[in-house]
Amino acid sequence: MNADEPLLTSIASGALGKEVEVSVLFPPGFDGETLPLIINLHGGGDDRRSLVDARPLYDDLMTSGELPRAIVASFTAGLSFYADGYEAFVVDEYPSFLHREFGVSLEPEDTAITGVSMGGYGSLKMAFKHPERFSAVAALEPGVLPHLDYQTELGADNWWCVDTIDVDVWGDPVDATRWRADNPANLVIDNADRIRSSGLAIYIECGDEDLLNLHWGTEFLHRTLWDQQIPHEYRLVRWADHLGPSIPERLLDAHRFLAKGLTGGRLAPRDIALTDGENAYAADFANGNPDAENADPVYDPLGPRAPAVLSAMFAPSLARAEKVIAASPKFRRF
Repeated sequence: MNADEPLLTSIASGALGKEVEVSVLFPPGFDGETLPLIINLHGGGDDRRSLVDARPLYDDLMTSGELPRAIVASFTAGLSFYADGYEAFVVDEYPSFLHREFGVSLEPEDTAITGVSMGGYGSLKMAFKHPERFSAVAALEPGVLPHLDYQTELGADNWWCVDTIDVDVWGDPVDATRWRADNPANLVIDNADRIRSSGLAIYIECGDEDLLNLHWGTEFLHRTLWDQQIPHEYRLVRWADHLGPSIPERLLDAHRFLAKGLTGGRLAPRDIALTDGENAYAADFANGNPDAENADPVYDPLGPRAPAVLSAMFAPSLARAEKVIAASPKFRRF
């Protein structure tokens, strides 16, 4: 095997009952070390070669240190929307193959999943069904609809899938129960406790000029996550379509998020011990006695200690407000 080149091969899948064409990227200078795994699910109309095309992105991110060294893997799934046997293939069979052959870690904290469009849908479905299996998911313009029940009537949000993709994936006529069982918004509601407790890092985004109107479904999913008090990052990207020049920058942003998910996430915890100076500064602020303009700065407001200092600055007010916040039907802390 030449780790300097993408691996293109086929592996047998018992879950799918066929050979699956796969592609694997190795980090620059790979020497067989145990590495995290990033599963990249391609969009509709693409195949395993889309990962090969993305190799410069991954090489640059790993070389610069913005993304941890990892093995990135994809495969060809047609227009399956990753239904039926693809779930077991992604969650179990494929990672096990990569572990046997290349030593990738099978630990959940070392496993991330991402995808664009149909791949975004698939990555959300896999992560929300199996939140304990992944550390992070990043879905770009996912093929999700703004509904909890299957819509048979043609509308502005589903014109691209009704009577075409849907019947090929979920049956003709569409089996509404199967559709709901795969729908990311339904999975968020059904598995909310598991998703929250797993600590899964979630990133969803879409362009606000998406040709398929997927920003409607992505916004709906964001609000569903919000209502279930599940932490996540959501972006509605201005002037961005489903394809085009916005995609490279959006891919960078999504993978920077995955990097945080693979390396612990939180950059600046609040629960750290403050110095005497920081405590005095916070007390003065709380008592309405700000520092003079020419005073030496006590802390860096952009630094890693800033959230802890800010928490102390507002501690008296928060203590009075917590009961009101806890009783509010419209405001809940994640």
